[in-house]
Amino acid sequence: MKILMIGHGMVGHKFIESVLEQAGDDIELTILAEEPHLAYDRVHLTEYFSGKSVKDLSLCRSDFADAYGIDLRLNTKAVEIDQLHKTVTTSQGDVLSFDKLILATGSYAFVPPIPGNDRQNCFVYRTIEDLDAIRAASLNAKTG
Repeated sequence: MKILMIGHGMVGHKFIESVLEQAGDDIELTILAEEPHLAYDRVHLTEYFSGKSVKDLSLCRSDFADAYGIDLRLNTKAVEIDQLHKTVTTSQGDVLSFDKLILATGSYAFVPPIPGNDRQNCFVYRTIEDLDAIRAASLNAKTG
């Protein structure tokens, strides 16, 4: 059975662990992950500012996809789902087929329509990249 999962966050990764435990070698699993990192612990994301690395926050070994024969595509968005033909088109233009499609896209950071929310150094706090941008801006910040 070909399983295609869109998303690779905390819940999506737990789902993968469960599927692998139950189905083992009877599946062909492809994961499309919009972010450039393996699934990581967003609950403890603040610890990234205290010196924890992306690897420290990771929910899986760096070789987990290879170890389980998973086709993991980081930095890859699903741009079109064709339910009739059971295909997904990726941001790279690949068309992937599936028997079962799992949407594990997680949440997004709601930014209220407050005047000024589009100004420089106004950030969303959700991803490693968000924290990198905050850290970079703080290097030039002035206090007082």
